[in-house]
Amino acid sequence: MNREEAFRILGIEATKDERALKGAYREKLTVTNPEDDPEGFKRLRRAYEEACRYARETEDAEEEQEPPRDTTPSGLWLERAVEIYGNIRSRQDVKLWKALFDDDVFLSLE
Repeated sequence: MNREEAFRILGIEATKDERALKGAYREKLTVTNPEDDPEGFKRLRRAYEEACRYARETEDAEEEQEPPRDTTPSGLWLERAVEIYGNIRSRQDVKLWKALFDDDVFLSLE
């Protein structure tokens, strides 16, 4: 079932407001009796579940997005520091740290 069909069955415009979805679902339940119209009830339930998925979709997508990469010289320098620190072997390598701290970017940081 696609989103347009789901919201058409619920009788409301596409929305991410879960209260509005519940209200529309309850309203349709008053005229859709599962005993009298089991197929209609199943269709209504699928529409409600699809609408709820739609309502939660962008929230989940926003949470999963990575923050934008800092491509400034200081941001790239910090990425290198995190890489060195993230590995126990490289963390103990004095040469890597010396090269990092001798970098012109580090020396120009205020």
